[in-house]
Amino acid sequence: MGKHTKNKADTGKKIYEVYKDLVGLMPVPDIVKKYAAEWDIGESTIRAWYIPKAYELAEENLQKNTAKILSRQIATISKIGAEAIANGRYREALQATEQLNKLSNLYTEKIELEHKGNVINLQFAGFDLSDNNDEEEPTDNEI
Repeated sequence: MGKHTKNKADTGKKIYEVYKDLVGLMPVPDIVKKYAAEWDIGESTIRAWYIPKAYELAEENLQKNTAKILSRQIATISKIGAEAIANGRYREALQATEQLNKLSNLYTEKIELEHKGNVINLQFAGFDLSDNNDEEEPTDNEI
């Protein structure tokens, strides 16, 4: 069991080494050649296993850090906005508010309004609102 644990720990270290090189923007072919020679394993093993695991590690780290970074940014911009208002710098306060709105994704939704005849369709934030009940209007013959 001790040998398995050591191999698992070594594998984790190797994945981390590949991860560091990926984050450092080293090209994948260079990473493959570097570690194939250094670890005396096949290039296909590095491409098929170590590279994808290093990308998984990068994704995990990104997800963990994104919330922290966003919270810090919101707090910093809020402080800037509050100080700007307190000192009468309203343009700066408005810019801080705009940045907060962007960070909150308030500007990412697109509103589409379509008008056909007497039917209005509104699409916003994944919702499709219509004043048409999917019923056809009666024709002159049906009235």
